[in-house]
Amino acid sequence: MDLIALGGVNQITARSGEVLQIRPKAANSRAKTEAYGASGQPIKTLPRGFYLRAKFTSYILDTYFV
Repeated sequence: MDLIALGGVNQITARSGEVLQIRPKAANSRAKTEAYGASGQPIKTLPRGFYLRAKFTSYILDTYFV
């Protein structure tokens, strides 16, 4: 969240985060949304969504529902 708030949205990769990852949400690379760059200027970037990592989800299911 800090990278997004500080304008570093383009520095985030799917490998960032231990239990939560941010990944592209668009159907293709032409879809863009507005965000803010490091200097506060408006930029266009891929829309992204937050997803729980599969390993973490598996742990929750195995621990509480098996």
